[in-house]
Amino acid sequence: DPDWSPSVTRPSPGVERSRRLSLPSAPTSPSRGIRRQSPSGIAHQTDSVKGISLPSRKALDHGTIIHELFSLVDWLDQGRPGRDQLEKRLDQASILIRRSIPTAEREELIKRFDSMLDMEQITDRLSRSAYADRPGTPEVLREHTIIARGIESITYGRFDRMVVGRDGCSVLWVDLLDYKTDHVGDQGIDSIIERYRPQLQAYADSIMKLHDIPFECITARLLLLGRGEDVRVDLHGS
Repeated sequence: DPDWSPSVTRPSPGVERSRRLSLPSAPTSPSRGIRRQSPSGIAHQTDSVKGISLPSRKALDHGTIIHELFSLVDWLDQGRPGRDQLEKRLDQASILIRRSIPTAEREELIKRFDSMLDMEQITDRLSRSAYADRPGTPEVLREHTIIARGIESITYGRFDRMVVGRDGCSVLWVDLLDYKTDHVGDQGIDSIIERYRPQLQAYADSIMKLHDIPFECITARLLLLGRGEDVRVDLHGS
């Protein structure tokens, strides 16, 4: 109709010509889909439930630095990390803790690291000879990233040290080593084991799925660096 335009009612100048369409906001977390979880997060959740006090910033920084230094260790019976390696790793650690590490503190940290390596149980466990009675060839994986997808979740994390027994391309067994700088209080070692057992069980479950090996072929232990103890953790415990 060529005369349609005069019949259109035009809005007055004070009336808004368009309106914004309002859409419902997206949910903050999906009700369906894949859930991400980290084994280390499980340990923190356990702490929260049990009311365990968390370490201070200074203790956290110390733990981060010591972990970085221990990540340089391959097999101790084949030699220790050199001074240049330690200095470079301290530079990297300073980025992680977001502050510089003064010379005096560096000297103290390296001295502390060396004293930990001198402890008999620590030396023995970080040596190839510790696995002489196991089948296959042991291979060290340091700061190894683990990602395993389940039906409803994806488990991801980075493990301190993992020793894998191989026969060619086949994985025969896995030994998980988790470095701990925690202070062992009046409750003793059992409280540390119970605190970290769920984390180790989650890693072991992921490794079982990744390498298609029986759960019984996976062992785990905590290296208590402050006490110099190698503590086996029963993965079948509750």
